[in-house]
Amino acid sequence: MGKDSKGNPYRAFAKDGGFHKNKNTYGVDNLFRYEDCFKDPDTALELFADIPFLNGGLFECLDRTEPKTEKKIYIDGFSRNKKKRPSVPNYLFFSDEQRMLKTNIREIRDYSRVRVFKDADVYPVVFVCTNHEQKHPVAMTVMESEEITSNTKLISESDFYRDISWARYFASQEGIDIDQRLSKFERFGDFFPTICGAATVAEAYEIREVVKDQNVPSGRSSFRLINTGTIDPYISYWGSQKIRYLKGAFLHPIVSRSDLAAINPRRVQQADSEKLIIGGMTKILECFYDDGGYLAGKSATIVLPGRKLPLFYAAAVLNSRLISYWYRIRFKALTLAGGYLRISPNEIKQIPIPVPSSEDLDNIKRLVDIIREQPNSSEAHQSIKSLDDYIFRIYGFSDQDAELIKRWNP
Repeated sequence: MGKDSKGNPYRAFAKDGGFHKNKNTYGVDNLFRYEDCFKDPDTALELFADIPFLNGGLFECLDRTEPKTEKKIYIDGFSRNKKKRPSVPNYLFFSDEQRMLKTNIREIRDYSRVRVFKDADVYPVVFVCTNHEQKHPVAMTVMESEEITSNTKLISESDFYRDISWARYFASQEGIDIDQRLSKFERFGDFFPTICGAATVAEAYEIREVVKDQNVPSGRSSFRLINTGTIDPYISYWGSQKIRYLKGAFLHPIVSRSDLAAINPRRVQQADSEKLIIGGMTKILECFYDDGGYLAGKSATIVLPGRKLPLFYAAAVLNSRLISYWYRIRFKALTLAGGYLRISPNEIKQIPIPVPSSEDLDNIKRLVDIIREQPNSSEAHQSIKSLDDYIFRIYGFSDQDAELIKRWNP
């Protein structure tokens, strides 16, 4: 952890040379600021060397990347600029991982439509709680102004305290009903036990050092590198659209098998494997189906083959309008600025997925093959619409039920 593949130390102090010189080290997670605050800087670096996720990695969950351009927006970087100092979003305390069951909540107020703070692009979600032991129905209130409510819905205590995904109750009643309908199905994690991030922060920087821009076949000697900006449903834009990766830009990025093995042999096995590669920050779920030979960038999530259900069916589910609609309702608390979805292995594992008939599987495979073999063709576009219809039917939605989601514009 302390040194990169060339033996250079990962951790060092950045020098404060003024704005223009400081720009050269902007976004470099292995550099620390405020050297003058340490009594013994050299000893501090030795102590930091083998601590995983220190600095950028520890707070990286607060950063975001603009889709397509891969431009990193740092909201947590302990900036020297006071206007860019850290902010702490609600989901760190109120996401599914946090436990609030012991709290008696009476109301939750959503101020996302209100400019509460004049100098900040964040908004509060206010919890009104009591210390009484008896539970009560919870009012979910959307505020139109600091004092005027837009709408309020009352959620029974039995429904609200069943789990901690409270943000979905701010959706329309139709959206809440859809979430409840899908709750009866098993989850992705039940069928696909290996759902994980594509690379650690440390691995990502080591990979960046060995990336080459060469148009060579993927497989025996090298792997093609893709990330969120070059992933669309079912397909990748490797070779036709530049990928931005840790301040580098490549049209044909590859990583040799030997270089990747030196970084982490397990990543070689994953790159070789059939898998799904899911973009890390998009407005809808975007999932690329790889037969093997692609290496996913660190912002992506990968799904390896599991039991009972084939990956091509999982790809059809993840790329469907129904699941993107459900994901936005279920994980509303994790929605980022601009409407982008925060996508990670934990959320993918929770996606509901039914078991289809063998006939449905045959038809879905045929349509997925058309999309992969004829990307961007009229046949591919029609196949995507047909797959959406299949997914609606497999989940038990009638044509009338599906119309609400078909009208949805993410």
